[in-house]
Amino acid sequence: MKKALSILLLAVLISCSRSENYNVIKLHDISKNEDCQIIPLDSIVASTEVIELDNSEKAPIIGVISSLYESEWSFYVVSDSKFVYEYDKTGKYIRQIGTQGRGPGEYLSVEGISANSKDSSVNLFDFPSQRLLKYDREGNYLSFFEPKFKDPLLYLSSFYPYKDSLLFYTANNSSRTDLFLFSNLGGDMDVISKKERSMLPGEIILGNINIFGDNQNPYIYNYFNDTIFTLKNKKLIPTLLARIGNLRIDYDNLFIEKMGNSGNSIFQMGNIIKGGDYVLFFYNISAILERTRTPFLSLYNVTTNSYTQNVQIKDNTESLLTIGSRDKMFHGLSAKDMLVIKSLPDSDENPIIIKFRVK
Repeated sequence: MKKALSILLLAVLISCSRSENYNVIKLHDISKNEDCQIIPLDSIVASTEVIELDNSEKAPIIGVISSLYESEWSFYVVSDSKFVYEYDKTGKYIRQIGTQGRGPGEYLSVEGISANSKDSSVNLFDFPSQRLLKYDREGNYLSFFEPKFKDPLLYLSSFYPYKDSLLFYTANNSSRTDLFLFSNLGGDMDVISKKERSMLPGEIILGNINIFGDNQNPYIYNYFNDTIFTLKNKKLIPTLLARIGNLRIDYDNLFIEKMGNSGNSIFQMGNIIKGGDYVLFFYNISAILERTRTPFLSLYNVTTNSYTQNVQIKDNTESLLTIGSRDKMFHGLSAKDMLVIKSLPDSDENPIIIKFRVK
């Protein structure tokens, strides 16, 4: 009996020890009314590069950039989710990839883009048709893949490049997400994770998924789960606890009527970008009754576990070389590169890309 109790006690202690090994951050503490802290750009960034996108007569006029992807050989810009343009590494326009429509190689709304260096192919995900379209390096259409699910109401949102595969995900209000792994070498999708509850009719989707960081070892965050995961051997591994506490909407309040009458502030993650040891969280705190939305940028260091809730990263000599809460940011090709889209002040020209390489 004593031996059994000793084993049980040891198991409990090991379990507690494991849970305490996770670093914990509170993404937003409403008790802190701290002013925005200025972080010197050169304290975290080793180098910058400004890429001016082509403004010649042959180049297109870019609208709102909804996605940006850097391959080994080019930049791919998705404009208004409707047009995909390729630029070389100096910003010179090369070509348009595919076109609008419902025919072979055409798309309606591009919600995911990546390039595969092994076969020099380009992948686009068309959300309305739920098809993955494949093109060669010269922009010629090759093939498509359309996943088949038993659940007729399951709609993929987008994907994230992972090693030589693609991680597809859906948006749902569940502490677990639908996550599928698709290999370019085959036609099957492996189930990594499945949601644990079905949404009720009339629910507003708040459970957005953020996958960020190095495509060899990405991080996965779900609004309804405080845990940030990594992926190993096709399994989700808990890595970091990122809590939002009472700023999360309960399942019972996921309806327009109840949410509209809520006096609580809510947390809405917009984007997460990781460069080297640094993680940038772009989010909003919304007061529903007051109809206000305040954007924040916070900075976390995965090595030192240091976290600052409200920051602006700024260069002292150049106004464009800043990273703020309203900036649109994407991952670069290297695990240390972060890409920021900037519009030139008082200019009708195409935006510029600033590549930040962190230390």
